[in-house]
Amino acid sequence: MNAVASFLSSLAWLIFLLSQLTFNTAHATQILGHDTNTDPLALIVISDMSVFPEIHKQDTAITPDSMDKIWRSLIAHSQSKLVPKFQKMSLTRAWVEFQKLPNACMINKVKNPKREAIAEFSHYPFSIFPPVRLIALAKNQHKFSQPFSLQDLESQSGRKLRIGVVKSRSYGAEIDNFIATHPKHFFIRGAEDSMSKLIDMLFMARIDAIIDFSQVVTNHKQETEQPQQIIAIPIHEAAGPMHAYVVCSKTPKGKAIIAAINHSFQHNEVQETFRTFHQLYFGHQEYLLLAPLIDNIFSSSQTNRQPDEPAKIQAKETRLNTSSQT
Repeated sequence: MNAVASFLSSLAWLIFLLSQLTFNTAHATQILGHDTNTDPLALIVISDMSVFPEIHKQDTAITPDSMDKIWRSLIAHSQSKLVPKFQKMSLTRAWVEFQKLPNACMINKVKNPKREAIAEFSHYPFSIFPPVRLIALAKNQHKFSQPFSLQDLESQSGRKLRIGVVKSRSYGAEIDNFIATHPKHFFIRGAEDSMSKLIDMLFMARIDAIIDFSQVVTNHKQETEQPQQIIAIPIHEAAGPMHAYVVCSKTPKGKAIIAAINHSFQHNEVQETFRTFHQLYFGHQEYLLLAPLIDNIFSSSQTNRQPDEPAKIQAKETRLNTSSQT
């Protein structure tokens, strides 16, 4: 009987020790959660166009001037394993669906108060683009003053111009406000692949001009072997280069994904990929405008300033004229 009692006492003591060990292990994991958590983070990337047209290619087949290089580098160097899936839909619908999902993300989105209220933005920009331009056919350049102000649309003497823009896209605060208050001057398209369709409409002379980044239109022109020449006219209301970010759901999952992306951006290889893309994609002349901003973003001495504060950096904008037609 004593032997049974001794056995039960020893068993109870062993159970107690095991329970303490389990508690301490769980407590340590909780304290060091951000260092020990290697669970994969699933995310759904939604967009109105093929942001990553080369996503199914092997990494070695993707050129350095592809934006997909930046994305793959972020994924490869994430502390937590990011597992993305992609869904294509119109930009207007994308923002609606975005708010329904706990782990939705979108790429290359410009900040504005409305978006910041519903989305978690990455600390570092995913890309920096030179100022948007008014893109028109070179043969129609006589229709537009250079540089161009949107206020000119109000003073056209009997001549109504149609400017193509994408619904729900942000072109910067001043341009967005003008589009919202003067919609009669704009052809607003909201379907999938809206920007590509607008570029096609421009070449077919169904609209007079579009607002976009000059390099985007140039690339589309080359891919479609379009022979017509274009001109990129500076817009007075486009203050400067635009920072575009990764945005995710304003939820615990979304914030965890953004935290992983922010951590990846601190990796030297990611930063080098970021620089290489911008230099090759935009060319030497435009990169001269972007380089000081990129240096500022990744400066090791920058501790308190947000990376989307270019106001203190006086980057000189190079005006595009008719000699730079493509």
